[in-house]
Amino acid sequence: MKSLFPLLWFSTMLSCVENRPDRGSYEITGAIVDAPDTVTVYIQNSKFSDSTLAINGHFKFRGTTPYPMRVLFSAEKSNKKRSFWLENGGIRIRGKYDKIDKLKVVGGENQAMQNILDKKSKPIVDEIEAIAEIFINGTDDIPDKDSLLARNNELSNQLKKIEMRFIEEHPNALESVILLSSLKRTWSRSKVASLYSNLDGKIKESNYGMELARFLDLPENPEVGENYVDFESLTTEGKKISISQLLGELTLIDFWASWCVPCREENPNLVKLHDRYSKNGLKIISVSLDRDKQKWLTAIEKDSLTWDHLNDLKYPDGDAIFIYNISEIPDNILIDSKGKILARSLRSDTLVNTMKALFERED
Repeated sequence: MKSLFPLLWFSTMLSCVENRPDRGSYEITGAIVDAPDTVTVYIQNSKFSDSTLAINGHFKFRGTTPYPMRVLFSAEKSNKKRSFWLENGGIRIRGKYDKIDKLKVVGGENQAMQNILDKKSKPIVDEIEAIAEIFINGTDDIPDKDSLLARNNELSNQLKKIEMRFIEEHPNALESVILLSSLKRTWSRSKVASLYSNLDGKIKESNYGMELARFLDLPENPEVGENYVDFESLTTEGKKISISQLLGELTLIDFWASWCVPCREENPNLVKLHDRYSKNGLKIISVSLDRDKQKWLTAIEKDSLTWDHLNDLKYPDGDAIFIYNISEIPDNILIDSKGKILARSLRSDTLVNTMKALFERED
């Protein structure tokens, strides 16, 4: 077993010495039906990663965690994942290899809260997934397509009510702040702030609570005609820098990612504009949503993007994403020399014509 987080690591060799975890440690025991004879299983999030070998479907993790954290369980050769609460104490994971996302997890008080929410939302989630499966595997002429879409919207609204009610009824549960954090970009900021204000003080003081508070303190999404909002990110060399340090006479902040096909299709257009107008004062700053740094760097080189690039590798939690409410990419913001936002979401011919008009006017 190997770990990328030293404070959370104990060798599985200790499992033969102690049969039960004490209150300052956790022990995860798992049994997965129909798994390969030997398969690597993982528990991880953005700050922690551990793995071990499951033999005939049976596995064990041991370690300590300074605070409860939400992690994902996954297995080699499976694209499905199951979230659960990693907290000190005993944790049991059971289920089938081909349904890893449906594994049953029994653990501490935070896991109990997640299980309560999962039970309440399961019928709706199952039906939403069934509808999604029809569209994924179907053709363009799906029977009753409109009624299926209407039903999906109805179910989504029902799920939203269940989630909102859960947060209101469990203000002292970490599950509530996790739920709020996951929905902070789909619910209005005012609604999230209202629900957050009713959370228990200890929940607000948790790592998850403080991270959500930081989001709520970020400036609102600036609109066309207003001044841009500055933010920090990392260069390709890992240096922290502010957008304000990079602005030119006319600056296009472009949001993209290596895995975004429309973004990659738009890049040749950006290259042409940069080649044509950079000598006239056009500055392009690309802000990537990639989490894999190497794939990001490879795409920059492959697409010949010779301007400034930023990426804090935190998607979907980066400041820029929240400040500018980036819900889909490609997206961009055009800023003048005084910091005023001139336009937003320009693509293809619209972007080209806007640049022509601006530089012709300046000439």
